Amino acid sequence: MAGALSRGCQIIEPGGGDVATAFPAALGFAPADNWVRRPEAEAEAEAEAEAEVTMPVEIGSWLDLRNAEETVLAAVREHRYGAQLFLVDPPRFLGEAGFSVGGAFAADLRALPGVRANPAGAYDLIARGRHPLCRMSIRITTLGLPHGLGEQL
Repeated sequence: MAGALSRGCQIIEPGGGDVATAFPAALGFAPADNWVRRPEAEAEAEAEAEAEVTMPVEIGSWLDLRNAEETVLAAVREHRYGAQLFLVDPPRFLGEAGFSVGGAFAADLRALPGVRANPAGAYDLIARGRHPLCRMSIRITTLGLPHGLGEQL
C-alpha cells in the first residue's frame, strides 16, 4: 500500500483501488461481505470533520501570505494539480481553496512575471488535467518568502 493517502477510514490508492476492501486488507484482514461501518463511527467522523473546519485565512499582503505559508502549502498538496494551479494563477487557486485574497494583493500576484506570461485558459486546462504541465510532477515545499518581507513592502 505504498504511496496510499489515508483519510479517516479511507485509503485512496494512486491510480484507483477498491476503498472498501483495501482498508481491511491493509490491516491483514480478509474482506468480508458483511463489513459495514458502525453508525456511531460515522457520527464521530462527521463531528471530527466539522471540528477541523477553520475560518478562511485573509491574505492581503506579502506578510499575510508568508504567515499563512503552511496552510497554503497544505491546500496546494490537497489538489492533484495544486502546484501547477498555484503557479499559474495564485489568487484564483487561493480563492478556490477557501482563502480570501485582497483585490490589490491579487493584482500584485497576477503582475508577477511568471504569472503574467501564462495564457488566459491555462488554469482551466490544468484543472481538467488537459494542460502539458499536468504531465509534470511539481511539488512546492516552500513559498520562499523571506522573514521581514512584509515590513519592507
